[in-house]
Amino acid sequence: MGFRDAVKLAISRKMEVKGRSRRSEFWWFMVFMFIVNIVVSILTMFSQTLSTVVGLLVLLLCVPVTVRRLHDRSHSAWWVYLCFLSVVFINVYILWSGVIDMMNSVNADLEEIYVSLMTPVYAIPSFIATITSIAIFIFALLDSDAMPNKYGESPKYYIEGNDEPAVSVPDQPTEDATIDANSI
Repeated sequence: MGFRDAVKLAISRKMEVKGRSRRSEFWWFMVFMFIVNIVVSILTMFSQTLSTVVGLLVLLLCVPVTVRRLHDRSHSAWWVYLCFLSVVFINVYILWSGVIDMMNSVNADLEEIYVSLMTPVYAIPSFIATITSIAIFIFALLDSDAMPNKYGESPKYYIEGNDEPAVSVPDQPTEDATIDANSI
């Protein structure tokens, strides 16, 4: 799946968290959103509040495709939701705690900024966001599960228009199957 197809598919499923998404759909959409975020950041660089709000909206558009990518690996969406809520909390805390005003002042007191950012209110969500982001990144790098899972058929290993998966399903051993000790 190429860049254009992946972005079109992800946008057409922008609020759909059910189902699965391939690596190519996920990563091409992330590249697209990175470019959009850079352009929007340049356009809103003089308004920290507007930049933060637009950044959170861009992040919100990435949530469904990330959830579907984790579903493709048989992982729960709670990884994404926990990370998203932590990032939102951190942004709101920084925005309304006055840290940005302290950083933008002419003679910024670095010790006061450091103390503001080392409170448990900021440090714990930052730690949670970091750990969950690393886990999501690793999950997103891994290949799709070839077999159907509780989130649906594999978009990579399934042939459209055919009721059969593109990969062969291994035979499951029966209950009365025995292992011959001499064959091991």
